[in-house]
Amino acid sequence: MRKVFSGLVMLMLLVGTLAAGFKIQPASADNVDWWPMFHHDLSHSGTSTSTAPTTNNTLWTYTTGSYVWSSPAVVGGLVYVGSADDKVYCLNVATGSFVWSYMTNGSVYSSPAVVGGLVYIGSLDRNVYCLNATDGTFVWSYTTGGPVEYSSPAVVGGLVYVGSYDYRVYCLNAATGAFVWSYLTGSYVWSSPAVVGGLAYVGSADHNVYCLNAATGALVWNYTTGNWVESSPTVVGGLVYVGSVDNKVYCLNAATGAFVWSYLTNATVQPSPAVASGLVYVGSNNDNIYCLNATTGAPVWSYMTGGYVQSSPAVASGLVYVGSSDDNVYCLNATTGAPVWSYMTGNVVRSSPAVANGVVYVASQDDNIYAISSGVLLSVGSNVTVSPTNNLNLTFANVTAAGIATASGTPTVQAPVLNNTVGLYYVINVMASFSGNVTVSLAFDGSNMTQQQKNSLTMVQYTPIVGDVQSPFGTVNMRDIAYIARHFGTNSASPNWDPVCDLNSDGKIDMKDMALVARHFGFTASWVIITTYVDTTSNVIYGSTTHFSFIGIHS
Repeated sequence: MRKVFSGLVMLMLLVGTLAAGFKIQPASADNVDWWPMFHHDLSHSGTSTSTAPTTNNTLWTYTTGSYVWSSPAVVGGLVYVGSADDKVYCLNVATGSFVWSYMTNGSVYSSPAVVGGLVYIGSLDRNVYCLNATDGTFVWSYTTGGPVEYSSPAVVGGLVYVGSYDYRVYCLNAATGAFVWSYLTGSYVWSSPAVVGGLAYVGSADHNVYCLNAATGALVWNYTTGNWVESSPTVVGGLVYVGSVDNKVYCLNAATGAFVWSYLTNATVQPSPAVASGLVYVGSNNDNIYCLNATTGAPVWSYMTGGYVQSSPAVASGLVYVGSSDDNVYCLNATTGAPVWSYMTGNVVRSSPAVANGVVYVASQDDNIYAISSGVLLSVGSNVTVSPTNNLNLTFANVTAAGIATASGTPTVQAPVLNNTVGLYYVINVMASFSGNVTVSLAFDGSNMTQQQKNSLTMVQYTPIVGDVQSPFGTVNMRDIAYIARHFGTNSASPNWDPVCDLNSDGKIDMKDMALVARHFGFTASWVIITTYVDTTSNVIYGSTTHFSFIGIHS
């Protein structure tokens, strides 16, 4: 009871701050936790502080010219990814619209790193490329002695680190592409270097994990596993986590390379582990995703997909996202492994998900790049047809309607609210609600309309409804605070557990959930509203049929 009371007091303080005129603003582009390189960061943690989707709505898809094994990077409102059609693509983060592409001379399996307005990526044509992040123009390239296949660049301190099929790890000048050093291993390097504390960590098919001096390339230590190391090391908390084709996940001391623990999965471990909150998440070719204790290697849970897992997991907001060869992207509870949702693509998902600004970006062997979100969702370019009948029936054509709570494909029409010589004024509700600050742009066929009638559709702004647990589509108020306070301190195993109070989906109700309520206190749900005029004599909407095109809805 003391915990509930103290939590409620802290929540009241947060609400009081809002009432006093201090408004908590949603994240801006400047403070979004973007995903700038393979597995998020230089340590390859695979972990983002971004909010993350709890439902599997399609925000957009983009089709490239071939299959996509590359993992997306997401920076500054743009998505970057390579494709087997020899191109590097840049897309708009909210709509998936094409921004630019750059043609290399080989398939691009490598994942991009975006640093300082530049994109760094490898290609099977043996080159490492540096491109302008804004327009895709060529800056420089460096030719290695072999294909740069799955190794993805790490960029830090003005240097670029990447592996090649010529058995070498390369260090290049990030501004010019000039050679700085290379280190010769005993076999190909598919692994992507992690660079932490002046040291570069990378695996090789010669069975070794290497630690190199990042400035000079000198060997610091190496550890020999029982088979190829195609996995990319993850370095967190002074420990190195890495998989091997010998079926094991290893944990090594980052400073010395000393063995700490290993876990046997009974199948090849090729993905890079993700490490968050004292837990290690990694997939295996025995179709499983494993969660292990980061300190001891003890198993916490496992989840079996329908195929081998070569995608590296991403962790955000208490959820784990990972692809599988069964064509699905999975979302699991990070604490329990319980499935939250799955998303079916058209082929194997080897690409590793990126999570940024509340959206999961991932690619598939079906040639597509996907953006999956809890927000948005009337699909771009879809039409709502208004039939010229007395009761103004509306029908949807190719419209995907979905929201954070519910959405309906059957719009309703209110009674006329204006009656004059010009016509009857109707308000048409499309019945969809969304979480977050969302803006919708609307347009329609105005071939038979006056300019005044064409201007009758306007921008609609949505307000967040996160925390509205007592009256969905209402206002976040003290009733919601009181209800969550009653369940404070419970978890999914508690007898009085109510998942509606678990606002961040981490399996427990604590101050993180209370902070979300405080952040949205006083906010009211909004609805999509379309307005137009109707002719009083014929009840026709100025033309035989009017098409309302949803140009875009973005959170």
